[in-house]
Amino acid sequence: MKDSKQIIEFKFETPPEYRRVHATGFWGITHPAGELLFDIIEDVPEYPDVVRLILPDNLEEREPASTNTTRVKRIRHIGVILPMSSVPDIIKWLQERLDEFQASQQQENKR
Repeated sequence: MKDSKQIIEFKFETPPEYRRVHATGFWGITHPAGELLFDIIEDVPEYPDVVRLILPDNLEEREPASTNTTRVKRIRHIGVILPMSSVPDIIKWLQERLDEFQASQQQENKR
């Protein structure tokens, strides 16, 4: 009997609602059913409500609200459900991208 190899072809499609987003992190949980549920997030510091403005000769001055609190807006761009069986391959892929980046940075620093 002849060795037969099964061929899998992938056809990539991009739906009209696709968009690229900037992300600063992930937040999520593991589900008892064996899935990883997480959001891809972006943390953006919020600007103060009032800015202090000092004009020449101190003609006008506005004080910002008195607070020691740093406000950050956490934008949840998209939620992802991933089978735990996919996690090791994703970790490996991310590590490879990081290694490539670090190697290129080292080459750049040698110049």
